[in-house]
Amino acid sequence: MATPKEDSPERFTTKMANSFGLHSLRGRYSCMVLLFALIMVTTAWIADKQVNKATEHSVTAVADKQAIQQTLLSILDDVQAASTNTQKPSDQRGATPDRLEQALSQATALTRNAWINKTPAAARNVQQLVGYLTQLRGEIMRPADGQPLINHINKTLMVLENDTNTYTTEDVLVLSQALDHLLHSLWFLTLIGIAVTAFGILIFEYAIRKPIANITHALKAEAEGIKDIVVPTTHTVETQNLVSAFDYLRRQVHTRQQRLETILDNAAEGIITFDADGIIESFNQAAERLFGYAEEDVVGKDLSLIIPPHTREKRQDYLKHFIRTEIQHLIGHEGELTGRHKDGATFPMALKISAMTLDGKELYTGLVADISERKAMLEHLKNMAEHDGLTGLYNRSYFQQELERVVERVKRTGGMCCSVLYLDLDNFKYINDTLGHAAGDRLIIEVARILQKRARKSDLIARFGGDEFTVLLFDTTPILANKIAESFRTKLTEYTFRHSGEQVDIGCSIGVTTISPQTPTAVSVLSQADLACHLAKRGGRNRVHMFNPSDAESVTAMTLDMGWSRRIKEAIEKNLFALACQPIVDTRTRKIDSYEVLIRMVDERSELIMPSGFLSSAERFGLSADIDKWVITHAIYALAQQQEAYPNLRYAINLSGGTLTTPGICELVETMLKETGVDPHALTFEVTETVAIADMAAAELFLARLQSMGCQTALDDFGSGMASFAYLKDLPVNCVKIDGRFVKNLASSPVDQAMVKAMNEIAHALGKKTIAEFVENEESYKLLVGYGVDYAQGYHLGRPDVTLPCEAIARLAGNTNTCKK
Repeated sequence: MATPKEDSPERFTTKMANSFGLHSLRGRYSCMVLLFALIMVTTAWIADKQVNKATEHSVTAVADKQAIQQTLLSILDDVQAASTNTQKPSDQRGATPDRLEQALSQATALTRNAWINKTPAAARNVQQLVGYLTQLRGEIMRPADGQPLINHINKTLMVLENDTNTYTTEDVLVLSQALDHLLHSLWFLTLIGIAVTAFGILIFEYAIRKPIANITHALKAEAEGIKDIVVPTTHTVETQNLVSAFDYLRRQVHTRQQRLETILDNAAEGIITFDADGIIESFNQAAERLFGYAEEDVVGKDLSLIIPPHTREKRQDYLKHFIRTEIQHLIGHEGELTGRHKDGATFPMALKISAMTLDGKELYTGLVADISERKAMLEHLKNMAEHDGLTGLYNRSYFQQELERVVERVKRTGGMCCSVLYLDLDNFKYINDTLGHAAGDRLIIEVARILQKRARKSDLIARFGGDEFTVLLFDTTPILANKIAESFRTKLTEYTFRHSGEQVDIGCSIGVTTISPQTPTAVSVLSQADLACHLAKRGGRNRVHMFNPSDAESVTAMTLDMGWSRRIKEAIEKNLFALACQPIVDTRTRKIDSYEVLIRMVDERSELIMPSGFLSSAERFGLSADIDKWVITHAIYALAQQQEAYPNLRYAINLSGGTLTTPGICELVETMLKETGVDPHALTFEVTETVAIADMAAAELFLARLQSMGCQTALDDFGSGMASFAYLKDLPVNCVKIDGRFVKNLASSPVDQAMVKAMNEIAHALGKKTIAEFVENEESYKLLVGYGVDYAQGYHLGRPDVTLPCEAIARLAGNTNTCKK
C-alpha cells in the first residue's frame, strides 16, 4: 500500500481527518453524534422562534380585534341611541349629540389601530364609518335625513365586524401553518436521525462487522490449515489494528509451526499422535521411514495398521486393551514392543508415551524407534562379556557367576546334585612354545569343539584360562560325573593335533568335585576342582582325579590360599600395600632414566611381604586386576608428588594378564592423569610376553589405547617363548625387556650372549628400545653396553627401595619408618 506524499491532497485530507478524529471509528461516531445534536438544537431553536412569533402575532391580533369589536359595539350602541332619540318629541330627546360625538371619537380612534391600518379593506370601511358619523352628527336633528346615514353606518359596522371575524380565522390559520411547519421540521429531523442511523449501520457493517467477519473466517481457515487467506485492509484504526494483529499472529504461528515441523521432520525418532480410540492423527517423516507408510496413508486409521497380526491375535480387542491398560505403564517410561513394517516385516521398537488434553479431547504422543541394532549390539556386548573371544565358549566371569547361582540353588533345593570338571591340557605349553602362538590358538579352538560335541546340552562349558577349561554338570551324581570326565579325557587322548607337518598328542588332566547342600561357596568348589586337577597332574598327567576328603593336606594348602585372598582384599581396602622402586639405568650415561614400580604387602607387624607370597593367590582368585588398579592409582599420585622435586622422574608399572581384559583400566589411567596433571610420557606400562601372546587381540587393543593417551608401553620377559619373535612387530610397544634368565649368567654363558645379542638386534630392527633386567655384575653390564642394549636394571645397579622416591606412597600405607628393602 503506497504512502501519500507529504504535500498531496490525500495527505492533507488524512491529516485533517486525523485532527478531527475521523480516522477512528470512535471519532467518526462522535462527529456524527455531535452533528446530529447540532441539527436537533438548531431545528428546535428555529421552531421555537417561529411558534413564539406566530403565537405573539395571533395574541396581539386577537386582542386588537376584540378591542375593535368592543369599539364597534359601542359605536353601534351610540348610533342606535341617537337614532332612537331622534324619533322622540323634541322635549323628550336626550343628549343625542353627545352620543354621536362619542361614536365619532371612537371611530376616529379606530383609524389609528394597527390591525386596521394593516388591513386595507377595514381601513376604507373605518374611513367610511367616520364620514358617515360626521355627516350624521350634522343631520341628526332631522330624522328624515338621518335615517339613511344610520343604515349606512350599521351596514359599515357589520362589514367591519365580519372583517374582524374573518381575519381572526386567518390568524388561526397562520398559527396552524406555523405549527405545521414545525411538524415538518420535526419530521425532517426524524428523517435525518434515520439517515444518520442507517449511515451508522453502514459504517458498522463495513468498518466493524465485515472486517471482524473476515478475520473470523480467516481464523477458522487458519485453524483448518487453509493457506493464503487474505484479509482486506480497512480504513479504521481499530479494525486495521485488529487485521495487523491477526497478520502478526499468523506469521508467528506459521513460523513456530514451520519450526516445529522442521524439528519433527528431522527428529531421529518416529513421532505418532493418536486419540483415545487409537486413531492416528499425525505421522512424522521418521515414522514414515520406520513403518514404510506415508502420512496420508495412515492418518484417520487405527494403530492396528502398525501392530503385527500375531500381537493383535493374543487377545480379542487388543488395541482397546492396550489403550485402556498397557498404555498407562508407558506414559513417561520407555517400553519395548514389536512393530510392523508396510511390507509385513516386524522389528523390535522402543515406545514412550506422553498424554495431553486438547479441546477436551484426550490425545497421546508416542515416540518410537527401531531398536534392532541396539538389541543386536547389546546382545553382542552381552555375548562378548559372557563368552571367550577365541573359542566362543563361556568365559571365566560368566562361569563363576553361574556357579554361584548353582551353589545357592543346590542349598535351597537340597536334593539336586551338580559337579564341576576342571580340565588342564597337558602339552599346551610345548605346542605354544615350539609351534607358535597361532598353533596354540588353533589347538584351543579344536579342543573347545571336542568338548562341545561330547558334552550334554544341559552342561555348561567355559574356557577358564589359557589352556584351562571348566564344565558345570547339572543333575548328576559323583559316579556319573567321574564317567563324564573320563569320556572327556578319552576323547582328548584320542585326538592328535597336526600343524605344519607335525603331530602332537594332547591329553589332559581333569579334576572333579561335586556340589552338595553342604558346599559353602562357589570359591571352595573351584578350589577343590583346581586342587583335584593339580593332583591329577601330580599323579602322572592325562588322568581324572575326584576330590575327596582324604586330600586333607592339599585342602589345608588351598584354605591357606583362600586366607591370602581375604588378606589381599583387606590390603586393597585399607591401603596395606607399599610401592618399591628399582632404578632403570641408561647404558650410555649410567644415569637413572626411570624407576620400575614394584608392590609389597605390609603385614600386621609392619613387615614387608614380597610379591611371591601373595601374587599367585591373587591371580588364582581373580584379584590381580584389583591390585593393579591400586598400584596405578597410588603410583601416579606418588609420581605427581615426586615430580615436584624431580621434574624428569619417570615410572614403569607392571600389569598382570587379567588387567588387559578388565573394563575401566584405561579409563582409570586417563582419569588419574587428568586429576594429577602428570605427563603421560612419564609413565610406562609393562606386560609380560606370555600375557600378551595369550590374548594378542586384547593386548594389542589395550597397549594401543595406552599409547594413544601418550603413555609408553613395554613387553616384559621377552624371550621366554621364542615364538614371540613373529608377533613382536604387531604389538604396539615402545620397549622390549629381555628376560632375566638370559642376562643373569650373561658373563659366563656364550649361548645367553648370542640370545641377548639376537633379541637386541631384532628389537632395534623393529624400532623398539631394549632393557636388560637381572644385571648382577659389572661384566654383564659391560657386555650389554657393548651389544648396544639401551637400558639396564638389576641389583648391581640398584635395589628396589620403598622410601625413595616412593616416600609419599609409603606414607599412604602408614609405614614410612618401618618399610624395608
